[in-house]
Amino acid sequence: MLEKIAKLCTKHGFVFPVESRVNGSLLTCYDFGPMGAAFSSNILKEWWDSVVLNKPSIYPVINTAQTSCPDSVPIGMDKENPLFLPPSLAKGTLLWYPYVFSEMNHRLPLGIVQCGKCFTRENIDQSKFIYQSSVFTQLLLQYFVSPKDTNKWFGYWVQERLNWWRTFSKYPPNFITADEEENEDLHQQQICIKFAFPWGLDNVETITVKRVETIGELDTLSQVTTGKKSVVPQLIESSTILEQAMLAYLVDSYEEGVKNSDTKEMKKVSSI
Repeated sequence: MLEKIAKLCTKHGFVFPVESRVNGSLLTCYDFGPMGAAFSSNILKEWWDSVVLNKPSIYPVINTAQTSCPDSVPIGMDKENPLFLPPSLAKGTLLWYPYVFSEMNHRLPLGIVQCGKCFTRENIDQSKFIYQSSVFTQLLLQYFVSPKDTNKWFGYWVQERLNWWRTFSKYPPNFITADEEENEDLHQQQICIKFAFPWGLDNVETITVKRVETIGELDTLSQVTTGKKSVVPQLIESSTILEQAMLAYLVDSYEEGVKNSDTKEMKKVSSI
């Protein structure tokens, strides 16, 4: 099925594979034509509306390309400083916490969201089409809560995000949640939302309770006052890759034996 979807997308200009070299490394990326661009924009808008416009105390931020990050890839220069694509938006988003807390909200819970391009040096499995790419678009929510409310808000976001995925699905049961093994160095809890891809269940989103010790290393989380107590907030993080969401909904919408032309089917998919 996936090979047929890939051929259909390429045939009608939905997506184009691109390969290039940066510092000797072969990069596998994808460009999107009119319908692909419309499709990705629709998913991004629905995600943005669900986590920003319809939620209180959640604030968007934008980071420009980083000027210092050893795990990133250089993409240009800002005056005399090299610019990089980061492997994740998480650290850059976290740096906004003190400002957002002091200037915008003054209390918990509060959330910060960001979307942007990231880069990975990991080997790309091209058989999974746009599910894996050297350059990808991360959709990130960082939600800061009082430690005593961690379980409540973690459960809330797991259910909220699962409902979001199923809302636009032709076959909602294809999206499920699964507990992941705890990584004692990085997080206390993690649940993944998975989709039934042609190669099997695979992640489309992770919701994680980060360890205080891990995020505290960045020296950006100071104690905040909640009532009469000062606490170090707990961080709940939700991360999605836009291109993986696109592929999930392409697979979810794909049907064989439909009488409409291929082009009409692609237009139907891109209107999600």
